[in-house]
Amino acid sequence: MRRILQKLSPHELEFITINSKDPEESIITSDKIWEMNNYGDMLLVGGGGMFMAGDGYKTVSDWQFNISKHGLSELRIPLVVYALGWNVFPYDKTGLTSFAIGHIKETYKTASLFSVRNLGSHIELQNRGIPSVRCIPDPGYFCIPSDIKLPGIYRDTYCVGICWPGDRPELRTQGTVDTKTQIAKFCHQINEFLFLKSNSKVVYIPHVAKYDLDPEIIQTFQEELGDKFYNVAKELPFLYPEKLEYVSVIAGIYKQMDVAIGMRGHGCMIPYGLGVPVVAYGEHNKVKFFAGDTGSPWAEWQKDDDLKRALKEATAGTIFRNKQLAVLDKFRQESKEFNQQVIMRLNGYNL
Repeated sequence: MRRILQKLSPHELEFITINSKDPEESIITSDKIWEMNNYGDMLLVGGGGMFMAGDGYKTVSDWQFNISKHGLSELRIPLVVYALGWNVFPYDKTGLTSFAIGHIKETYKTASLFSVRNLGSHIELQNRGIPSVRCIPDPGYFCIPSDIKLPGIYRDTYCVGICWPGDRPELRTQGTVDTKTQIAKFCHQINEFLFLKSNSKVVYIPHVAKYDLDPEIIQTFQEELGDKFYNVAKELPFLYPEKLEYVSVIAGIYKQMDVAIGMRGHGCMIPYGLGVPVVAYGEHNKVKFFAGDTGSPWAEWQKDDDLKRALKEATAGTIFRNKQLAVLDKFRQESKEFNQQVIMRLNGYNL
């Protein structure tokens, strides 16, 4: 996002980050608002799946934009809501509170520009009384990959990239099936898909180290996949804990995959944007929304052989490839148009 906006801006842009994952840093106090109003030119919120409760802590808004309604009214600079996603877990019975929905409505009224990252998020907000929300693609579709050598991966190695989320399995999956059973079923279908491929690897690409590198998860994958299992965190340990500066390296890894299976939003969007066929896997809304926007295959874990079916569909040939190219062209145009409006407001405020 920063790179794209800087490319369009005639001026050098300085970005000052507020970490929405930190309970102390994330809160936008009156003092921070005073600094923004006096020294800043825009408050840009996003992108990411911020339409959910605070990640392990309570926010003053009951969702991840941690500013009070009074704080919204104090803003004197343009507020831009950039490609946010509906991120409520499918089996989270609490969802977003009525107070959070009221705060999102107030944010919508205050914002100079307000956008969501997919049609599904648009519908979720529309169903809660927030109309005319613009859809633009998540910046994750436009990651620039770094050249990175994967030790032990060769030109003829067929690679299946997987992004397995280790956090909150009880909110992602219906019923009480344990993680080991779920991984075993997942791996069984991958093994069947790879049966006739003589040289293949299942490349495990963690996104959030403290969850995705749980020893029990890693051990189960190792047991089920054997020599096919390739753990990026083991081969390239400098990447973890994850840092923003290494996103391009993660993108470079995804670019080398023959197909990717994503259970996180960016585990779908990053490889798709790089031209890799993607299977959206699991019940979380964000992967279903991704599949709906791109036409990528979606697989349900409860259905026997559904992942194997989706993998075959995603890698079937030119039909999906041509559609993928057309979708990405459309995304680039939508992104460019919205980003130009962001820059216009930034320049207009400066004038």
